[in-house]
Amino acid sequence: SGQSLYAGLHILSASGAAPTFLATIESDTLAGFGSPITQVTFTSASAVGSQWATAVAGPITDTWWRATWTIGGAGPSFKGLIWMAIQ
Repeated sequence: SGQSLYAGLHILSASGAAPTFLATIESDTLAGFGSPITQVTFTSASAVGSQWATAVAGPITDTWWRATWTIGGAGPSFKGLIWMAIQ
C-alpha cells in the first residue's frame, strides 16, 4: 500500500511531417489485458525531449504492465525510451 508507480518518456529523435507520439502505461490483473487500466498518459510528443509522470500512489496490486503508443503524422520516425518502476 505504500508503493508508488513512477514513469518517464524520453524522445531521442523525431522526424517527418508533423510527427506525434502519444504513449500510455497500462496495467491489468490478467496477462491477456482483457480490461486494462490506463495508469499514466504522457503529453503528445513531437520533438526531442523528456517527460516525467506524476507518481501514482499505491496500493499497486496489478501483476501485468505494458507501455502502449500511437504514432501519427506523415512519414513519422521516432527513437525513444519509455520506462516505469514501482517503488
